[in-house]
Amino acid sequence: MKFPQKTFRCFHCNGRGHMKRDCREYQESLKQKYRGQVVERSPQKPLNFKGPVA
Repeated sequence: MKFPQKTFRCFHCNGRGHMKRDCREYQESLKQKYRGQVVERSPQKPLNFKGPVA
């Protein structure tokens, strides 16, 4: 089911036609917030990981 784009309202800038995850202002604020920081991710197991095969 598709929704008309004008019904979406951004929770960050309160603009119409996009969501927060797609908001240009929000993306820029994230870039400034995390500028210069290295985000380390721990290695994750795949979702279908069943352990070592014997």
